[in-house]
Amino acid sequence: MKTGNLVKMPTGHFWWNNRVGVVTEVRMGGFSNHKGEHVVKEECKVEFGDDFIWYQSRNVELVSVG
Repeated sequence: MKTGNLVKMPTGHFWWNNRVGVVTEVRMGGFSNHKGEHVVKEECKVEFGDDFIWYQSRNVELVSVG
């Protein structure tokens, strides 16, 4: 994922679901999986006007390359 890309968030029941936004930052985030193991995954900051969310890059749909 790269900054400037236009992405669509996945479907669901949260406020950000199905919204289209712009990727403004990309980072590698550390997580623990269900086995307690440390996992590193790429995250992107997706902005929707005044709101934003950090989300795993692999779970967003690329709409347009910026």
